[in-house]
Amino acid sequence: MKRQISILISTILLFIVSTSCQKDGDQSILSLDVETLQIPNEGGVFEIKVNSNQPSKAVITYDNELYKNWILMLPSVLKADGILELRIDPYHFIDADRKATVTITAGDQTKTVNISQVARDGLIIDQNIITTTESSKTFIVNVQSREPWTATVGADASSWCQIDDGASNGTADFSIRLTAMNTGTVRKATITVKSSTKTEIIELQQGYGVEIGNLVWAHYNVGDPNTFASSIDNRGLLYQFDSKIGYPNSSPNEDPKTPIGYVTGAFASGPEWYPNNDPSPLGWRIPSEAEILALVNKGYTWLTPEQSGFSIPGVILGIPKSEALKVTPTNTRGGIFLPQSGYRERDNGHQYNWWDATMTSSSRPGHNWDRPVFWFNYESLGGSYTNGNATAYPVRCIAK
Repeated sequence: MKRQISILISTILLFIVSTSCQKDGDQSILSLDVETLQIPNEGGVFEIKVNSNQPSKAVITYDNELYKNWILMLPSVLKADGILELRIDPYHFIDADRKATVTITAGDQTKTVNISQVARDGLIIDQNIITTTESSKTFIVNVQSREPWTATVGADASSWCQIDDGASNGTADFSIRLTAMNTGTVRKATITVKSSTKTEIIELQQGYGVEIGNLVWAHYNVGDPNTFASSIDNRGLLYQFDSKIGYPNSSPNEDPKTPIGYVTGAFASGPEWYPNNDPSPLGWRIPSEAEILALVNKGYTWLTPEQSGFSIPGVILGIPKSEALKVTPTNTRGGIFLPQSGYRERDNGHQYNWWDATMTSSSRPGHNWDRPVFWFNYESLGGSYTNGNATAYPVRCIAK
């Protein structure tokens, strides 16, 4: 009997020990490689490495529930060890850092990662370049700041460029008022927005053109001879090589009248457009092929009216696409707008092409029967090619 009791007690003790060891073996294990993440304001992709012997689930909570979903976490559930990928949006505000918490649970274990994304610098303005036409106008600039700031214009431009509401404490707008420009090609102003810790500069140009590189390019196509078109998005008239006669720009072929300003095959002109036949306004001239190419190499972007606010499609020349996508009819942001205009054929004068934006050069290098032209459309830059002297194209000028 005693032997049986002893065996029973041993069996019970063995069961208890076995059960205890089994429970210890099944105990949840959860560890992370980080406890906090400091995220720059530009955002990016970040990782949390999870070490677990059981499936885990992760959830995100935001300190401000009004501004959430700025973190995309993939995946949210892991079978065991694994990596949580966090794709974090850029943060454009300056008032304060934004915060969130990732909570990871596996069995009876819970771990957290505190995430903080820093706010942007203490002074931000919504535009750093303004290039506009000669008429009077007003621009509104938004300033975000953590401290008091002022906006001032250089003394050399103060007679025609005025600042209103140029001081504030925090986020606010100020106005830039420009008077009309009656003479000259372009004038410049530098506007300084400054707090105690940071300075931002606005480079402003106003005039009939905009300086790109070392040349001033007109904002307008030529309309009637020696006159600019009425607006940036006005197509103007079409001109044959070395001719001062402008022909209607129809879209499509509303006027089939054959251009007669230059007789095809009568090569009386030399290799350049003669100054007395130049339809450009006083103080302006037609650019060379090399000058147009240099402009194109600085950047070109096709824009629709929905993108730009212009009345017709066209191409922005002289600036990168990132800036071109911000262009408006009042601010070309350092570039020029070349409207969709097409050209008139050399043989019969019909305007079969009206969907391209085109530009003619002043020279005929190496011969005198064709001249280089450039064309652009919504697909690409068509490049420079030669076309007959009697073909009529828009004229875009540069200042002499």
